[in-house]
Amino acid sequence: MNQKNFPLVGSAVLLVLWFLNSQHAPDIDPRRPDGPDLYPAFSQSGDKPQAHCDAELFGSITGSVAAMLDYDGKLSDPRVDTGLQVDDLRRWARDYATQGASFKAKYPLLADEVKKYLDQHAGTSGGPLDDAKRAAWIKALREISANSHWAAGRLD
Repeated sequence: MNQKNFPLVGSAVLLVLWFLNSQHAPDIDPRRPDGPDLYPAFSQSGDKPQAHCDAELFGSITGSVAAMLDYDGKLSDPRVDTGLQVDDLRRWARDYATQGASFKAKYPLLADEVKKYLDQHAGTSGGPLDDAKRAAWIKALREISANSHWAAGRLD
């Protein structure tokens, strides 16, 4: 990791923590938001209260990453300028927020559903991140976040 990424990692951690602390459970709309249906992945858990917490956390992480990408794109010299760096940001945010725990290990369907959705809506290129690609990533991550929070509300 080069030195250019150290401020990004620190900012990511702070933003995730702020986002997690600012979230309150909204009234759950009975209609599922646009995006992937994540309820089946979380509902397979035998521990519904933990699945609820994990779905909320996953939604907060993906929402935070979307917010970071949105902010970063408005900088005069964006720090995240390739698809590979988006993946790194997602991985770092998840790793720091979960302290290394794996959503994939607990919810195997979640990883498959999210990968499929991101591949279809944000693309698979690790190359340069132009405005259109950044916007696609932000939209896809926000939809994943909304669906994760929606799934959490259904696990109560």
